[in-house]
This record gives sequence, C-alpha cells and structure tokens, in this order.
Amino acid sequence: MNTQLDEAMRENSTLRIKLKANNDSFISNSGGGGSAATESLEKFRAEHELEEHKWNVEKLKLQAQIQELEQTVKMKDQDAAAAQLRSEKNFANELQMQADAYEEEHELLQLENNKVKN
Repeated sequence: MNTQLDEAMRENSTLRIKLKANNDSFISNSGGGGSAATESLEKFRAEHELEEHKWNVEKLKLQAQIQELEQTVKMKDQDAAAAQLRSEKNFANELQMQADAYEEEHELLQLENNKVKN
C-alpha cells in the first residue's frame, strides 16, 4: 500500500511541475490569439489531472488508515479472546483446587469417623 502511495505522490509532484510549466507557457503566450485558448484548455486538463491525483493520494491514505484500524481491531479482539480463555482456565483451576480440598477434607472426616466407630 505504501508503494502505491509513494508512486501516487511522485506522480502528483510531476503533475504540479507540468502544471507550472503550462501556466508559465500560458502567461508568455497570452498575447498570441488562438494559442491562448489551446493553452487554457491544456491548463484546465492539467489542473483536472492534478486534482484527480490529489484525490487518489487521499484515497490511498484513507485506505491505509482503514487497514491499520482493521488490524488494530483484529489484534484487540484476539487479545480479548486470549484474556477470556485465560480467565476461564484460572476459574476452572480454582474450582478444581476447591474440589480437591473438599475431597481431602471429606477423606479426613471419614478416617476420623472410622476411628470413632472402632
């Protein structure tokens, strides 16, 4: 994406130089009658082309920003999913530890109960 943007910006710069040359040529030839209309049309076309490339550069910049934001959202979603999974595993481990502790306590009580009976 960056190479497209760089290429568009170089083309934009080239078009600016071309437009300046056309403007200079138009100014120097403005006293010449029919050629001034041709120069004016060329100037209009060059300005239009420059504007088109400005918009293309802006569009490429916005596309790059959109891709960056989409990547950020994707990463945050992955981080959130990983955090949720860790939380669930921790909760399951805590429950297992409590169950083991209750089982151990139950076994001790059974042993004491058996001692009392004997």
